[in-house]
Amino acid sequence: MILNDLIFVSSGGTKLDTLDFIDLCSLNEVHNIELSSGTLIESEEIIKHVKQKKITLQPHNYFPPQKNRYIINLAKKSICNDKEFKSILDSQIKIAKKFKRQYLHFHAGYCLDLKAKDLGSEKLKSRILNRSECKDNLYENSDYIVSILKKHELSLLIENNVLNQGVFSQMKANPFLCCDPEEILDIFINKIPETGLLLDLAHLKVSSHTLKFDFFSAVKSLVPITKAVHISDNNGQRDSNEAFDENSDVLKALNFFGNLNFITIEVYDDNIETLKKQINLVKKIRTVNA
Repeated sequence: MILNDLIFVSSGGTKLDTLDFIDLCSLNEVHNIELSSGTLIESEEIIKHVKQKKITLQPHNYFPPQKNRYIINLAKKSICNDKEFKSILDSQIKIAKKFKRQYLHFHAGYCLDLKAKDLGSEKLKSRILNRSECKDNLYENSDYIVSILKKHELSLLIENNVLNQGVFSQMKANPFLCCDPEEILDIFINKIPETGLLLDLAHLKVSSHTLKFDFFSAVKSLVPITKAVHISDNNGQRDSNEAFDENSDVLKALNFFGNLNFITIEVYDDNIETLKKQINLVKKIRTVNA
């Protein structure tokens, strides 16, 4: 029996233009694409481009990008006042509705003033903001987004952040929300119960090394609130979006889950054969004996 997952590939690491990446996937019979980064482009142009293609698209996090490289931070005050966020949200709703997707999904938020140039950097110079206040902002922003999405019969997922040792050592604290399972469970169960978890297994793997918790135990504890999964591999030191294999702990972790709404392969590689091999590995492990 094959579990009822949709398997997507991410545009996150592509060096190609957004439409070129879509065409590459389409020509090679990869039909489910998660758009998480790419060139400046309007949602209407994307929808028009794939009109005659057998393609399902879903937007993720910062897509479509804004001219000022705006960073969504759900832990800042009143994100509803940001015109850039409103633009992203409106575009994502259009794409989700067009392709009959159920969820929109964003990262959990940061307890600092993160800029586009800071993404992936271990040398963050911003001071860490009050964690309790940032959590309150996350709850308020989540409630706001949920209220908007309900009008369109959509729901919200929030993705766990990643904390690597370099940032932790430099900052002497954790500046990101939802890195460890205890905080994730407390927030999702007690504060934002209408929001589901998009569990990034690669993020959790790195965070488990940094914060010294057991990766597989953490995955098991998060299964009840997880609606979807992102998967790629790394060495536990940093989120490097590498390919996984049959022996990878991130792949084995998929065994803990029943049906998921989707699984996104976030391997940063424009080699379409590599991506297809990753899809087949996921399909193989998501097939169980009837």
